[in-house]
Amino acid sequence: MLFNSFSYFVFFALTLAVYWAVRGQRTRLWVLLIASLVFYGSWSPIFLCLLFVTIGIDFWVAKRLYALGDDKRRKRLYLVLSLCGNLGILAVFKYSDFFLQNVSWVARLSGLTDWVPKPLGIVLPLGISFYTFLSLGYIIDVYRRNAKPIESFLVFSVFLMFFPHLIAGPILRAAEFSPQLQTPRWVDQNRIYAGASRIGIGLIKKVLIADWLAAVVEPVFSNPHLFDGRSHLIALYAYAFQILFDFAGYCDIAIGSALLLGYELPENFRSPYFSRSITEFWRRWHMTLSSWLRDYLYISLGGNRGGAWKTYRNLALTMLLGGLWHGASWNFVIWGGLHGLYLAVHRAFGGTRPARDLEGLSFTNAWRTWLTFNLVCFAWIFFRAQHFDQAWAVLTGIGSLTASLWGWALLLGASPLALGTYALASWLRGRLQAWMPTGPRAQLAYGGLWGVLGLALALAAAPGAEFIYFQF
Repeated sequence: MLFNSFSYFVFFALTLAVYWAVRGQRTRLWVLLIASLVFYGSWSPIFLCLLFVTIGIDFWVAKRLYALGDDKRRKRLYLVLSLCGNLGILAVFKYSDFFLQNVSWVARLSGLTDWVPKPLGIVLPLGISFYTFLSLGYIIDVYRRNAKPIESFLVFSVFLMFFPHLIAGPILRAAEFSPQLQTPRWVDQNRIYAGASRIGIGLIKKVLIADWLAAVVEPVFSNPHLFDGRSHLIALYAYAFQILFDFAGYCDIAIGSALLLGYELPENFRSPYFSRSITEFWRRWHMTLSSWLRDYLYISLGGNRGGAWKTYRNLALTMLLGGLWHGASWNFVIWGGLHGLYLAVHRAFGGTRPARDLEGLSFTNAWRTWLTFNLVCFAWIFFRAQHFDQAWAVLTGIGSLTASLWGWALLLGASPLALGTYALASWLRGRLQAWMPTGPRAQLAYGGLWGVLGLALALAAAPGAEFIYFQF
């Protein structure tokens, strides 16, 4: 049941109607739980059992952690129990074949052909990386006394399974979202306008932009040896915007759906390609994952305590593991390693000092934005390629452009053109919003217009293409 499919909008309309027809917050939570079960079960009913294993373990562990008070030794035991349970499930389903592939590779190099294991072919449960991080963050917050355990099994189940965020985020925090589940919700004209317009804009990002760019990207990255360096460069920049609009479109639909149900989800993107440093990029890109990695991994490793080299090590380890979280492939590890290197280098050369002249238009800001964007795009090659040979073919193809003056002109001019188009589109959207009337009826009409336009595009493009982040 894709967000950009007719079946989702039938499902969501029915859920919305029943949710607001019943009275009492507890009854509405039951409606959300049943809707979430139907939503997830439409993909893989059998993996609902796995989801409830995570819910059951962490609901019980959180209560035990809080009840133990200052008993650090026993609290650590329960924390380890939750970590082993959650990460063990994730490891079996997501990384077992990756591990066996590497064992096979080592065995063949060593001549031990009799010891080459066969892949298990385990199916990856949808959304397992996201709901595992969500549940782990909750347990760590309770362990650190940053949050109290959720007392109701119903509330905790909805917190973890709330269908707008279940498959690909945003990654929630219990301290921010569980109070919303436990207080009566409402919608007014502002929320209806905001929710409908976010859904419509999200559909436009996905169907009109991301899926169109996918048609440019897919043939080149699938068969890079059939294309020249110019095509590789165009496909790379096209992918940079495809993944942005694909994931941002998903988040817009998730946030809009939640708003129409009376709930607020955190923002996940803030014009990341306008960043003037790699550190700023990670404050604007997939913000809920960035903050999760910072709060639960980077700080746990020691953060910036212990001197410069330990800080660089912690940054590198955090991003390497962040890359591996995205997918069981060395390409994702390389992608994470590159971002870890970028962050360490930026920090080493004064990334923590107050920056000057960071506002407004200037040559310095333009240079920083250009450099950051191209560093991010370089890493996207490994993220998009299915294996290293594909990535290397794209890299060598782009490198071949340096053999001619025309190639250099394309290398230097393509990214400013792409960023300029992105900036123009952002400016036009802002102007369009500024020109719209501000009265309640006008806002409802505006929100409805975006919603209808987005839905029409989604239906016209049926069957909808899957969102990129569903594979993680």
